Amino acid sequence: MVRHLQKILGLLVLGLLSSCGATSNLEITAIEPAAINLEQNLSRIGIINSSNPEAAETSKDKLTARIRKEDNRLVKSGVNAALEGLQETLEADARFDEVVLIPETPKMLIGLGTEPEHGAWRSIADLCQTYNVDAIFALANYETETEVKLKKTSYLALDLIRVENKIRGHELTVETLIENGWRIYEPSSQKILDEFSSREEIVTTGQGRTPVRALENLGSRHDDVVYQGKKSGSHYGSRLKPMERKIPREYFIKGSPSFEQAHKYALNEEWEKVKLLWVKEVNNPKDRVKQRACHNLAVWFEYQGNLKEAIEWATKAHEFGDNKTTRAYLDSLLKRETEQELVQDQLAQTSFSD
Repeated sequence: MVRHLQKILGLLVLGLLSSCGATSNLEITAIEPAAINLEQNLSRIGIINSSNPEAAETSKDKLTARIRKEDNRLVKSGVNAALEGLQETLEADARFDEVVLIPETPKMLIGLGTEPEHGAWRSIADLCQTYNVDAIFALANYETETEVKLKKTSYLALDLIRVENKIRGHELTVETLIENGWRIYEPSSQKILDEFSSREEIVTTGQGRTPVRALENLGSRHDDVVYQGKKSGSHYGSRLKPMERKIPREYFIKGSPSFEQAHKYALNEEWEKVKLLWVKEVNNPKDRVKQRACHNLAVWFEYQGNLKEAIEWATKAHEFGDNKTTRAYLDSLLKRETEQELVQDQLAQTSFSD
């Protein structure tokens, strides 16, 4: 898998956007370090639910009250799905010897904030000792907020003889915002290694002759809540591995006839012809054209997966004058270079099964 990801580093996805200005864009795929960089000695992980969801407020409106009552029941399903999603993702990571979903969370850890007191850290350490784990991943909060909208509408429906007719009735829309928060507690150093939150909106709509019929036709929101919860847990677990990101790179298409011709070749992905024209302009008597040629060659080498050569050409481009495009590009390449060692270390530690 490591070799596969290293190969991806050299596979650059082309996305050309024609421009009426002096530049066009080439889209490159790069691998960035994982958002969470865990120590290698954390090989056994415990997962707990330390969230303390608030019950939905009651409402005088019977329709809204009925939906909010359902929300209170759905919270448990959403929480369980989030924990399972995280567990499955961590279990697919070969660096972890064991991932334990801890069934009960000590009361002291329910609703635990970002600054645990000594007693809370003691409880976390005891939990780690009991379940023989090195760190605790916690679903720190799970909150929902639902808005109900009802309006009169007309819609098409089949009658008893299966003929479609236009019917006047009601449309019910239920918008539910779900917020998940995650933390990683490391007891030996008494540090929170990471904190992350995400939001997802679920929108469901139903129609019917009456508001009650519209509610009945709304269908079950259970599957949507479970899907969102599982996706949230899986997404948080994926923050432990290097991720691909698409980067738009600018290259110059104006300044000389060669640049314009090279752009035409680029649109047809004839990159060797593109390179030859850019190399030709490196010896142009005008510094501005030389600078643009060097910059373009830097983009070409990055496209080929050769970051070292890209930096050398970007440095040459910068030497011909202070240009915001060439300067920003050189800074970006240097940042990628400093990240590569961390990426390689993470790839060496991490192996995700398909």
